[in-house]
Amino acid sequence: APGAISYSWLGPNSFNSSIAAPTIPAIQPASAGVYSTTALFSIGTLTCSKTTTNQINVVGTSTVNVTPTYTVCEGANINLTANAASAISYSWAGPGSYTSAIQNATVTGVLPAGAGNYTATALFTNGSLTCATTGVSNASVVATPVVNVIVTANICQNATATLSTSAVG
Repeated sequence: APGAISYSWLGPNSFNSSIAAPTIPAIQPASAGVYSTTALFSIGTLTCSKTTTNQINVVGTSTVNVTPTYTVCEGANINLTANAASAISYSWAGPGSYTSAIQNATVTGVLPAGAGNYTATALFTNGSLTCATTGVSNASVVATPVVNVIVTANICQNATATLSTSAVG
């Protein structure tokens, strides 16, 4: 406040400060509550005070637990799983514009272009404010070569059948 000569803040968890604009780094839900500040003003020999209060609500969040890495063969499915205590919803985003709006998603028939980071976002709310935390899974996709099979389509009984194969790529 303009002209204030001192400040005194009080709040939950024994919070106190004597500066005009204190910060609370990494605030936690236990710090939610009523904060009051008193500003002292001096006008000549007269000192006056003004006290105001404000409510701070803290939305609790938690870590998003995901499977950190996947290694799958080309064409396989990747089963993405996410879990965060008290989350109200989840979404996933990944390579090739992949998105899903469910907690445990499946990337079907993944190709090598689908390798990379898949980010799970969990949302938390207190009704008026929604907060998010994320977790990241990394997928490696092993490319499988083209397999060519060569067989004689028609063959006489008692003849020798020759089968061969080659993998390209």
